[in-house]
Amino acid sequence: KVKPATLSADQRTTPDGKTYMSEMEAWYINAAHAYLEVGEYDKAHRVAQEGLARFPDQLFLIRNAAKALFHSGDAQAAAQTMRPLLNHPRCEWYVRSELAQMEMALENWEEAYRLLCQALQNRQSDQYKVGCFETMAEVCLRLEKLEEAYLHVALAKSVRAAAGWKLPDSLTRLDEDVQRAFQAAEKSLPDLPDEPAALSRLCANHWREGTIAGLPRFRGRI
Repeated sequence: KVKPATLSADQRTTPDGKTYMSEMEAWYINAAHAYLEVGEYDKAHRVAQEGLARFPDQLFLIRNAAKALFHSGDAQAAAQTMRPLLNHPRCEWYVRSELAQMEMALENWEEAYRLLCQALQNRQSDQYKVGCFETMAEVCLRLEKLEEAYLHVALAKSVRAAAGWKLPDSLTRLDEDVQRAFQAAEKSLPDLPDEPAALSRLCANHWREGTIAGLPRFRGRI
């Protein structure tokens, strides 16, 4: 029932003198997010665009606009909207993870892999990243990185088991797909540790290498 025009566009200030977003800016972000949550993607995109007219370069408004386009079925426009956020000073790991899903929809598998490697190198616990492990396994399977795919499936399963969470059907199907790929390639499944921490360390080695995979290298002096 709140009308954004009735809200202040001036930044708010905390008691210790720090500034943060205005009431109007917060309204546009939260309204667009709410429309996304209930599947009103056209409205989410419209509200995000209206907010960007008042607050250009607002990361969450750009992100919401991109997600609205993606869920509406326009992965190309979504990726084009989201990609500039990689250079945004407040870009976080979840932006890279969401963009990776858009690149997957466009079958840009190498770029999706690199983005996920970047996204997964954050300080959040593995429980927060468990969905990304499944996504990474799917990308690795597409790129025929079978050992990496199996490793990420194992990590996702191990984290869920340690937390007492049920395995989703999508992860079970992915596990079966990876095992079939090993059989088709006449390869044996790797012998992996059971502990989530040990599996995470093995995956982290691939994330560090994959961050710059496929990128040109330049030598110079700064």
